Amino acid sequence: MKRVFRSAAVAALVFATSAQAAGVLGQGTWESSLQPRDLDGNFSNGAEAYYDTTLNVTWFRDFIGGFEGFDAAKQAAQATRFGISGWRMPAMIDSGSPGCESFQYAGGTDCGYNVLTKSGNLSTYEIGQIVYSEMAHLFYVTLGNRAYCAVGDSSCDTHPLDFGLSNTGPFNGLQTDVYWLDLEDAANPGNAWYFATIDGSQSPGFGGKNNSLMFVRTLHDGDVGVSLVPEPTTTTLMLVGVWTLLAIRKNRR
Repeated sequence: MKRVFRSAAVAALVFATSAQAAGVLGQGTWESSLQPRDLDGNFSNGAEAYYDTTLNVTWFRDFIGGFEGFDAAKQAAQATRFGISGWRMPAMIDSGSPGCESFQYAGGTDCGYNVLTKSGNLSTYEIGQIVYSEMAHLFYVTLGNRAYCAVGDSSCDTHPLDFGLSNTGPFNGLQTDVYWLDLEDAANPGNAWYFATIDGSQSPGFGGKNNSLMFVRTLHDGDVGVSLVPEPTTTTLMLVGVWTLLAIRKNRR
């Protein structure tokens, strides 16, 4: 029954209008692990991308769009941006038998809810160097979002009240929807894998790779762009600090 809920929810919400979440301070690691990067040579208009220090990739800041078909989505993700080539869709590893052999609610596999991100340790996510799913890591670890099924609940009887995309961090247009992953289904060549920010699920399929309409999030290997001047909030803090030091020196005199 719960698998039916997942499928029905994903199908019903694809490209549906939903409230846009915002960056939530203190949720996830994004405030420390994402560093702003300038791509257009104009520091005054803010960052166009964010370097992920944990995954060693650079996420493009803005929404790309929705694309029908895996090939069209992949081509759009690989487009040159600000004179920089080499962009791509998020990658993942089919870590078990080819395809989704066992859809899990509790987590710890490549298919289902609470999937593997950067390690097999569900309590920390950060032990080990293998990156199993870049999009899952962004959703669960970097942004601190939660799945429809609680971690470790094999029957999916516990549902966090704030499941789904409650935090989008610094990104523009990160939607509550379904996103293509850069991996075709080895067990069923007509399908490709996806990650749903609706409920935190990851799976292959969803209507076939040539007929499915899904969103695209794009990223680049390594650190791309120029380290941006401090974000406005950081700049404000620095100015306050300088003003405080000057005030202290004046009082001492």
